[in-house]
Amino acid sequence: MSGELLRVDVGDLTFDVRVDGPDDGRPVLLLHGFPETSLSWAAVTPRLAEAGLRTAREHVWSARLPELERFYRELAPAAAPAG
Repeated sequence: MSGELLRVDVGDLTFDVRVDGPDDGRPVLLLHGFPETSLSWAAVTPRLAEAGLRTAREHVWSARLPELERFYRELAPAAAPAG
């Protein structure tokens, strides 16, 4: 698996993020849905890096699932606009 693995703190949550591409490249955030992983982007990230883009994709480890569950249960609904 390619890409540098970084740990990013966002408020009370910590995410593992895998990044590829040049440090000065324009950033592109790649998202995936459950039950996919950052591996879903394995065929795409080298091409984006070759084009000069810096990709970042969440790399979910099973140990982080409680934090993600808390985010979706407690924090995400509060951030959603009332509709």
